[in-house]
Amino acid sequence: MIIKWFRRIIFIMKVISIGKFLFSLLLPLGIGAIAIFFLTGTKTIKYYRFPILNQIIRHYYKKIQILKNTFDIQFELRYYEMNKYGEASPITMLALLEETAAEHCHSINYGLYDLLKQNIGWVLVSGGMKMNRYPKYKEKIVVQTWLSGYTNVKGFRENIICDEQGRIIGRSRGLWMFFDIHRRRPARIFDDIKAKWSFYPERAMKYNFDNVINTVDSAEYVNEIRVKQSEIDIYQHANNLRYLRWLLDSVPEDFVDCNYLSFIDGRFMSEIHGGQEITMLTSPDKTCNEFIHTIFVKEKPPISVVLIDISMLL
Repeated sequence: MIIKWFRRIIFIMKVISIGKFLFSLLLPLGIGAIAIFFLTGTKTIKYYRFPILNQIIRHYYKKIQILKNTFDIQFELRYYEMNKYGEASPITMLALLEETAAEHCHSINYGLYDLLKQNIGWVLVSGGMKMNRYPKYKEKIVVQTWLSGYTNVKGFRENIICDEQGRIIGRSRGLWMFFDIHRRRPARIFDDIKAKWSFYPERAMKYNFDNVINTVDSAEYVNEIRVKQSEIDIYQHANNLRYLRWLLDSVPEDFVDCNYLSFIDGRFMSEIHGGQEITMLTSPDKTCNEFIHTIFVKEKPPISVVLIDISMLL
């Protein structure tokens, strides 16, 4: 009897010893896997033969989707940001993307007004935005932004817009130039900014900054505008939000009422200053619901070329 109990004790001790060995072997692997999953945010997921484990992985991956070196900010849509249908306007969405970029600057102690004291700022050279749908009044959205790469004077900014359920409702890419305000020319991006922001090489959407948009020579719609001082920003030129407002105002109202802007692609080739008189030429392509806009300052080359894709409202 004593021998039998003694053998049982030895067996239990062996099981405990083997368990400790397996635990010490698997614990570092488990911690490493969790660290890789949460810190790198890689899109590559390994799926297993066990259905329950696959469901757990898919659930938590869909909920979190953390990308390395990104910055997130939540917005609740306000009344004055709505259009007449109770949805955020394209101008609102572009403004929220700019606000996200400004907060990203502030988060590394290089806020826009801090840079302004050094006569430095960021200006948008070109960019594209694609919306699947527009958020409604009081809806909460999250904008996730990051830098996907740099040149000496430019940064490639990516944005993803998600609803409260984590579904992607919009994307954008922008090429931003570090700008010497006093000299009105590009400036070298501070090494400390690059170090603090770092980068994540994934693109938010398929968008080529090198695509050429042909200028409009003969237009179906012509709009002449005198730029007001209230339309000038801290860099002493018209903000790109003003461009979008001018463009949308040039599209016929009856067309806008039964459609929505799904994609915009813009190139900013020169600055517009207060008091200047500009002419905006708009040429529609009704076969694919696109409008091409070119903005001129009188007796000068084109200032901006913008393509907007307007889809039917469903």
